[in-house]
Amino acid sequence: MASKASAPNAIDIPYFNRTIPTDAFSALGQLPIGQKFTIMLEHPDGSKSFQCTQVRECNALGLKVTKFIDTKAKKSRESKFKAIDYSVTLTPITKKDIETFITQFRLGMSTRSPELFVCCKEGNKADLETLIKSGINLNQKDEHGVTPLYYAYQNNHQGIIELLFQHGANPNITDPKGESIFLHIAEKGEVAIMRLFVQQSIPLQLNTKRASGEWTPLHLAAMHNSLEMFKIFMDAQTNKLAVTQSKRCIWHIVAENRDIHFLNVLIERKIRGGQSITVDGYTPLHLAAENGDFEVFKRLLSATNAPLLSVTQNIHCLWHLVVTRGAPRFIQLLINKNIAGIDWKDNNNSTPLLLAAQQGTLANLTLLCQSQLTSKNAKTKDQKSAWHFVARRNDPLLFDVVMKHHNVGHALEKDGKGWLPLHYATRYGSPEMFVKVLSISGTEYDALTNDQEALIHLAAYRTKAYFVQYLLPKGIGGHINALTKSGESALQLAVQKGSVETLNYLLQQSRLKKDIKTVKDSATVIHLAQQRSNTDIMKCLLADPSIKSLVNVANKHGHTPLHYCVANNRLEMLKLLISNGADVLITPKDGESLHAIAKRCKAPDCATYLATLDAFKRS
Repeated sequence: MASKASAPNAIDIPYFNRTIPTDAFSALGQLPIGQKFTIMLEHPDGSKSFQCTQVRECNALGLKVTKFIDTKAKKSRESKFKAIDYSVTLTPITKKDIETFITQFRLGMSTRSPELFVCCKEGNKADLETLIKSGINLNQKDEHGVTPLYYAYQNNHQGIIELLFQHGANPNITDPKGESIFLHIAEKGEVAIMRLFVQQSIPLQLNTKRASGEWTPLHLAAMHNSLEMFKIFMDAQTNKLAVTQSKRCIWHIVAENRDIHFLNVLIERKIRGGQSITVDGYTPLHLAAENGDFEVFKRLLSATNAPLLSVTQNIHCLWHLVVTRGAPRFIQLLINKNIAGIDWKDNNNSTPLLLAAQQGTLANLTLLCQSQLTSKNAKTKDQKSAWHFVARRNDPLLFDVVMKHHNVGHALEKDGKGWLPLHYATRYGSPEMFVKVLSISGTEYDALTNDQEALIHLAAYRTKAYFVQYLLPKGIGGHINALTKSGESALQLAVQKGSVETLNYLLQQSRLKKDIKTVKDSATVIHLAQQRSNTDIMKCLLADPSIKSLVNVANKHGHTPLHYCVANNRLEMLKLLISNGADVLITPKDGESLHAIAKRCKAPDCATYLATLDAFKRS
């Protein structure tokens, strides 16, 4: 057998079509299963490697070989495959048989013409005509698995396309993914090119879907807002009822389109599918309500047999969808037409009014509150009313709308977490909203949540100090040192999640207990500030003498804040603590030094800095 390196007659193996015509092996007769080929892979970088493949099947259609993968290229198609030798495992083959095989194989597989594809790419009509006269196969595929017709379309060479069609080019050949050229044309909106195709006498396979099993060319034309392309496919022999894997039909796609002309085409031609339902329960009308154009929505709403009462999987009706969208004129249209469902509940028990309150859209909330058909007592599954939702917003006008139409008594009711509207206003609302909600809360300003959070705890989270500044002088909202269910004080919460402004105000209060430790691991507020890795918060704490005195206090594990700074390689925090009296020689219970901690935790910045300190040099 010839060696791989000296094989003189290397022959191309097509990557995308591993079926080798049987006439290439006529001298050998029926090839046995197991016939082995040595494959040389020429990689894009110029290197070569070798793999072995073998006959998997041999029948009237041709010879199929086992697949192989080129791991050196990102995609196997980037490499060139050549059969440079082969051996037989089941029957002996003579040297003459090998030579005959190579000759016949070369004749059978050398029909690919790079010149043909170049002509179609560049629009070279004269050279293409010469190739056609030589009897060249116009339906062959290149190394990417596409035909000359694809390149002619891609480069908008209409004259080349016409010439290819005149001499038998087949537009229905698919690419390696099984996708037709019509999908690409529809997506790009190449109207003139598509007209050339539909003028041909050959039947066009226009219903081929994307490799994902989703869109047809008709769907893509609608999705990409090409009305003329859409009409071409509507006039052609396309399946107007084709659906995607999620059961979307052309009506669903058009309903989301922002151009009513697409919808008019479907209605005028009486295309079925206007009441079709997707896998997640959406009708075309639902999609228009959620995403579509107002005129499209209005036209669908007026259509006969419109499925007005259907709901999605989440039990959202038309009202829920238009409210979620936040478009007042959609809501006004439903009100004017007296469409049912204004007080329906979804799977969270949310009515459209509750959704409007949750979204905080003033116009939507006003329209729904003004309606006599909406329930003002509705609550979600977790017992939230409209009061709870508007209290966390920034617009005080939302409060005014709810105040005008709802029972004030509901503002004093807790939700499933034990939160009053006042709790939400303190934690999330604007200062104006906070004051308004507080004004109707009576004596409830000391109420606790299920987690034993008082207003002072929620105010400690805020960026603005306004909330703690309002509560503490009035002596409301809970004691400044009160602990939550998890053992956290307002000071600890401000250190972990609040702002310097809020923290600074708390530190000015004489009643504040500053040496408080966490329940879990007896950590000081300096430990907590280190965890947050906020130097501004740390500076604010260390500016207080009583807190600065805690700089070397260890938690229950024996670790000071300095140990954690080193373990997390927080150099600036480390310098700040040392400059405020942190002792670098204190060791935890296990006796591990700061330098050892830095080495174990791979903290090079801190390790380098510690090595420069005199305390370490002396030790």
